[in-house]
Formats: sequence, C-alpha cells, structure tokens
Amino acid sequence: MPPSNYSKKRGARTVNAILGSRSGRVGEILSQARAMAGLEQKLARLLDAEMAEQVRVATVRQGVLVLVTPSAALATRLKMDQVSILKSLNASAGLNLTGLQVRTAPIPRSRKLVRRPRKVPSAAREVFTRFKD
Repeated sequence: MPPSNYSKKRGARTVNAILGSRSGRVGEILSQARAMAGLEQKLARLLDAEMAEQVRVATVRQGVLVLVTPSAALATRLKMDQVSILKSLNASAGLNLTGLQVRTAPIPRSRKLVRRPRKVPSAAREVFTRFKD
C-alpha cells in the first residue's frame, strides 16, 4: 500500500498542518508561547535594558504575572514597581493582570551565534587560483 493511502486512512497530517493549526494541543502551546514572547517584549520596553536582560516571563496564572530573575535585589525592585508594571502591561497588552509574582532562579544566557571567517586551507587556495584564470 502506498504511503499516501496509509496517511489518509490513519488520518496522518503533515508537520506544517499540525503546527499551523490553531486547534489541538500543539496549536494551543504555540499560541501560548507567542503570547508569552509578546508579553516579554512589552515588559522589556518598560524596563531599562540592563534590567530587561535579566527578567523573563514564566507564565500568567489566574491573572498573576510570574517573572523569573537571577537576582534577589532585582526581584525586590520588580516587586516595588509592581503597580506601575501591571498598569502599563494592562494598558499596552489589553490584559487584566491583578498581581505580580517574582521568582529567583538562574536564567540561561542566550548564546549569540558569532560567525568567524574560516581560513581557506592553502591547498584549496592553490586550486582556486589555478581555476581562476
């Protein structure tokens, strides 16, 4: 039996169909991830750059925004600014956040891809120069 008939019988879908659909668990997870990323961007605009690098949005549970930061001092500062942070996020994101919880935990550093030019081996350079002419 060809794979296409098998797929139709079993109800198999392509990866693009699964990831692109708004229904189902995968679509729900993708939607939540996009919402969290958007919320993190809005939060980063509210905070100064140095502070924003060290704060991550963990989740929103029952109207409570949960943030994670590696520094207890930064967690205290966020709690002190709680009212203004919530007010600004509610206005800019159209949310109804009622509280802020800040947890202290290590945040993995994002690894920036640094492309270093590779050196062309001398043998390859010789071949290139021969064919160049």
